[in-house]
Amino acid sequence: MKDQSKRIYRRAAEAVVARQDGTTGQARGLVVRLWGKADSLTSGERHVSGLLESPLYVFTGWAEEAQPGDVLEQEGRRYTILKAGRLVVGGLTVAARLLLEGQVTDDSV
Repeated sequence: MKDQSKRIYRRAAEAVVARQDGTTGQARGLVVRLWGKADSLTSGERHVSGLLESPLYVFTGWAEEAQPGDVLEQEGRRYTILKAGRLVVGGLTVAARLLLEGQVTDDSV
């Protein structure tokens, strides 16, 4: 399966993926807020960190090897990756899709 997402999102906003092993990866794409109840957006699944807080976000774009538990940082905001997947059309990967939970900082409380 050929990955076209890097080419498609080459001009999108930059982001950084901080992996759990301490390495970092690059990403480009768009983060948007999801509306609705947090429990309905995860198909009834509970995340290992416990109950999910609203709101949740979705990143659509290109991301190097992003996995659940990693942290995505874009434009000064940090998000914990809850789920990671690929959008595939006709055998081509056109985007990475990441379900995100916003991290609370001292400034946002």
